[in-house]
Amino acid sequence: MLLRNLQTDDLEHQKASLAVLLGYHCGLRVSEIAHLKIRDIDLTQKVLTVIGKGDKERSVPITDTLAGHLRKFFDGNPQPSAPYLFSSPRSMNKPIHPHFLETWVKKAAQWAGLENPEELTVHVLRHTFGTQLAESGASVYEIRDLMGHSSIMVSENYVKLASTSTRRAHQKAFGAGFKVHAVNLGEKGGVESVLRRFRTLRRKQIE
Repeated sequence: MLLRNLQTDDLEHQKASLAVLLGYHCGLRVSEIAHLKIRDIDLTQKVLTVIGKGDKERSVPITDTLAGHLRKFFDGNPQPSAPYLFSSPRSMNKPIHPHFLETWVKKAAQWAGLENPEELTVHVLRHTFGTQLAESGASVYEIRDLMGHSSIMVSENYVKLASTSTRRAHQKAFGAGFKVHAVNLGEKGGVESVLRRFRTLRRKQIE
């Protein structure tokens, strides 16, 4: 629902849609989105270069959906002298404040008709990204590299929470005791369910 209802009819709506996709399709932190530079976006190779915590650099693939939104944004908003994808309203040479990004994400949640749009944050989108990687069979090393975790122990949490294969094995042996389903932010309590899964973890381990 969130992706189906993204809007691109003006620049502000395009920014909101890009903020959602950078969090949900790329797993970027809110600070990483704010500091993302245009030069680090390669639409030909479909890859982003991200400078994360501790100035660690990583590469993240760009989905076709995100690439399409970026092309439309660049076509309608040419800023050859602006270094950042999202510049500060006060100066094009400074990154946007993360508060604006969070406001845009909540606006997108309203477009989708989510029950509690104020609960959707870039952090939730990032955790959803990691969870769905794990549920799709990504290894802890792949999750670490894509999300920029400082420790593989953080990446292991996603695999433990989303152990799809073990749940399927249990279901096959003992019946439908466990139901495997994809993360759905649009369902009733969907955002809260993502948050609840991570409240059980030690907060210091989550980045």
